[in-house]
Amino acid sequence: MANGAMGFLEPMTKKHFYDVLSGIPNFVDPSVEAWTEEEIDEIRKGNWIERNWKSQTGQMQYKSKRTEFCQAMAASDGTILDVASGPGGGSTPGIVYFNSHAKVLMNDLGVKVLKEWQAYLRKNSMGPNVCFAAFDATNVPIRSQAFDIVTSFGGFSNILGTGKAIYETFRVLKKGGTLFMSDGKVYKDDFHQFPKEVQQKWKVLFPALVNGYRNILEDAGFSVTSYEEVSLGAISPDESDLGKTAQKHGVTLRLVSCYIQAEKP
Repeated sequence: MANGAMGFLEPMTKKHFYDVLSGIPNFVDPSVEAWTEEEIDEIRKGNWIERNWKSQTGQMQYKSKRTEFCQAMAASDGTILDVASGPGGGSTPGIVYFNSHAKVLMNDLGVKVLKEWQAYLRKNSMGPNVCFAAFDATNVPIRSQAFDIVTSFGGFSNILGTGKAIYETFRVLKKGGTLFMSDGKVYKDDFHQFPKEVQQKWKVLFPALVNGYRNILEDAGFSVTSYEEVSLGAISPDESDLGKTAQKHGVTLRLVSCYIQAEKP
């Protein structure tokens, strides 16, 4: 899919200018770039990209909902948008594990981490049809009905404006297209142990944190065809700001992973 990202982007951006760094279209202003040079250095020193690739592809050998999703996406001949791939790689490692020639556009709010994925895949001659574009998932610079599949593995819960990102996902999907996502929520009883002002802050930042994603998806126009929740245990303070907040207030916050398949009618 050489220059595949350019093909998707051109119809909406031909009147606009954007940087292209190492062949990656970059719509992210440096002031909101998601990754600092220090963080990228840590990713390199820790060999995160290779480690995450091996970890994720290793998991594909075992039966799970995530494996099932990746197999279904890999079986498609269509084009796939992987939202907020990050250093974990989103769903791309699993998709490429099952179909080395899958047509995937990896996205992130930072071009730096995408360049790390690009370098790793090229070095190892993997994913020849994987391309990259840096943009805000709440304002996607791609024409409507461009993709057969959109996926995100833990991406939406890291996006400020989850609802808007899901509306954009609906827009760029073709009619009859499918969203495969896995993301987190927490138990209400745990969350309600926070002071009221703390609860309000996190509800505003991440509206799906307690109630999940079904209502947001249906409001966007999706038909939810599969919704499965799996308990993952308590959130560590090392995992996120939410985990640090829970530790600060002496709250044990149990995480639930939601595996969701939804269709665009």
